[in-house]
Amino acid sequence: MFKSYIFVYWQRFNCNETCCLFCIGNSNDLKKRKNSLTSRLSAAGGEKKQMKMQLNELQVKLQEQEECTKLYETEKKRNEKASDSLVKLLREKAMEERLESQQRLIRDNEKLGRVLDQQLIAPFF
Repeated sequence: MFKSYIFVYWQRFNCNETCCLFCIGNSNDLKKRKNSLTSRLSAAGGEKKQMKMQLNELQVKLQEQEECTKLYETEKKRNEKASDSLVKLLREKAMEERLESQQRLIRDNEKLGRVLDQQLIAPFF
């Protein structure tokens, strides 16, 4: 079965070097492995120490994964908001430029003695 992972690179969040996280999709695997080891731990006798170490390692990895996923989701929301505001700003700027162009065209045509149909001047949405 194919599993997809999202790789996120950033230089933030209390770390000086670029981090590579495989978020979303990996935490479920870690939870399953943790549950499996927990159940095996209660049944096994001689391997308890090794299984406890593995369980502790998985718990640490799971906590790190959950923290990274939260940070990723926060950054994703922030980026989506920034993208939406940028699109809005670009649309407003394009509309302003179109109106300026139409006004220049009207002035130029008035100087030349031409009359334009007012429908050409309607704002573009």
